[in-house]
Amino acid sequence: MSIRIIITQDTYTNVTNLEFFYTNCEKTFENHGAKTVAICVSNSDIKHATLASTLCGDGHKLKPLLILKGKPGGRIEREFPNFCDDCLYGVQEKAWMDEQLVHFWIEKIIAPDIKTAPPGIVPIVILDSYKVHLMGTIMNKIEDLGAEVWHIPGGCTSLCQPVDVGFNKPLKDRIREQWEDWMIRVGLASGKSPS
Repeated sequence: MSIRIIITQDTYTNVTNLEFFYTNCEKTFENHGAKTVAICVSNSDIKHATLASTLCGDGHKLKPLLILKGKPGGRIEREFPNFCDDCLYGVQEKAWMDEQLVHFWIEKIIAPDIKTAPPGIVPIVILDSYKVHLMGTIMNKIEDLGAEVWHIPGGCTSLCQPVDVGFNKPLKDRIREQWEDWMIRVGLASGKSPS
């Protein structure tokens, strides 16, 4: 029997939350000789996001799921049609991967890939031990697709999940760089901090 492994990672459960706190800036940007210097900070309500990254054992990446802090049906969710098509989006009041969003992730991201498994190959979905991943409804939904579910024991994620080691750190660094560039660009263009 051949095995196809789908290695999954949701950033909330593995301490790879995409949080940005810029209230203690080490740099300021203003023209030389200016009497005042504006410091760019973000609104505290938008400092947290979760990115569910899914990599497969053969190296291909599935569409990511970006979870933003917001209310289901609210302003942020209504903006999703204007967002980039390279990603799927969800909202949750704390930007966490809750049961509803894990079901969405399974239906929209995992299920289509599992369906492409060649005959005789049993896909394996490897999840960490986040409480939602251990729920019977989640495990049954994945198993009903014809895949097996394996859970990584607590404290072993960095040893067993390559997404944590080789993907999330460079991604977080790049997002932080882009965020800083945006804060500087918007702040300098408008003369005030972005909101």
